[in-house]
Amino acid sequence: MLDHSRVSSRNVAVIALLGAALGLAGCGGGSSTPQTSLRIIHASPDAPKVNVLLDDNAVLTELDFKQGSGFDRLDRGTYDVKVNGITPGGEVTVIDV
Repeated sequence: MLDHSRVSSRNVAVIALLGAALGLAGCGGGSSTPQTSLRIIHASPDAPKVNVLLDDNAVLTELDFKQGSGFDRLDRGTYDVKVNGITPGGEVTVIDV
């Protein structure tokens, strides 16, 4: 069970910023399919490790504070983004956009 006393609005806001600032930026190139770059950074010191999913596919697992990805290339478009906090009781979705 999630201990709500440890999930403050500040934690959620910082994790939400992570979700909102995934680093999706359009980029031109020679490909016939427009591409974009994605970079994810865990920037909340008092949040648990997280799993990050795009369209229900894990792109990063057990991401801890101060860890992040490099710049990954994706087809430009719209993706469903989920960030699941890893708690002793199991995963808890903290971002679902």
